[in-house]
Amino acid sequence: MVANILVLLGNENNEEEELADNAKSRAILAVDLLKKHIDYKVIPTGAFGDFNKSNVPHGELLRRFLKSEGIKEDRILQFTRTSNTVQDAYGVLRAIKNLPEVKNIHVITSKFHMNRVKYIFGRAFEGYNITYYQADDAENMKDLTVDEEYKLKRTEKEWVDIANFDLTQNPDKYYTQLGFEFRHYDNFSYFALVGAFLSFGFSCSNFTKPIQIVGSVFVIILFWILYIRLANTASSVRRIMIAIETLYGVPGISWTRTTFPIEFSGFSKCRFVQTMKLWFNYSIVQFVATLLMLILIGGLICHAFTFAEIINVTLAALCFFDIYFL
Repeated sequence: MVANILVLLGNENNEEEELADNAKSRAILAVDLLKKHIDYKVIPTGAFGDFNKSNVPHGELLRRFLKSEGIKEDRILQFTRTSNTVQDAYGVLRAIKNLPEVKNIHVITSKFHMNRVKYIFGRAFEGYNITYYQADDAENMKDLTVDEEYKLKRTEKEWVDIANFDLTQNPDKYYTQLGFEFRHYDNFSYFALVGAFLSFGFSCSNFTKPIQIVGSVFVIILFWILYIRLANTASSVRRIMIAIETLYGVPGISWTRTTFPIEFSGFSKCRFVQTMKLWFNYSIVQFVATLLMLILIGGLICHAFTFAEIINVTLAALCFFDIYFL
């Protein structure tokens, strides 16, 4: 009978299969808890990803460390073949599906990671008693702490609850239907973009009066709103597909989604860029589409008004913004 499961969340290791300081700190805490509570069994998490460039799954390295510290083999359950925290949670959920006696989940992670872990495991393990244990952080964790804040916001924004009535049977029928819905809304969103470009081209060729241009700008804005609504609906369907894939451990075509590709150096850490990522749902397509819409509208305005008129309108708009919003 196994009533208590200890979840050892992985961190990183290098190509020489050496655990990073945060991973080792978590593993040491796991050893202490396992020695204090002889009825606990542990599930290490993690396989391959940016956190592991070696040829050995990260969970296997954690298992080796636990064994080297005197933890018996029969107390270490099979590690999860997962690559992020959400996958870790669902991987553990699948691992204990055949252990109905499990009532208590004990999760080990680091301080900088704790808030996101509490959110994810709290949502995934409803009905279980969950205890969290905090390992010491390695030094210079400021950047990771800031990054975790935005990862938590993204997780909250994208979280989808899936009714896991039977984890042994993948819901193929519903997943297939979601695939049709995703393609439907995704394709129509591109038609909205085409409509905006056609409106721009027609307006530039046939309209010269300001009132006509204003009407054309209004039409382009309507197409942009239509595009955003269709794209967000497609994105919502895709999130449900990803949640099903993650929960049931089945990779799918939606894992190839386009993400916001600004991930280098300190630029990706700045608040403006992180806010843009969240605003555009981490989608470079929506970001570029919105930028193109603004260019189209700007082109029509320049086509209809003189430079002096544009400057005057811009100054008036800035004054209005300053009075009412600052």
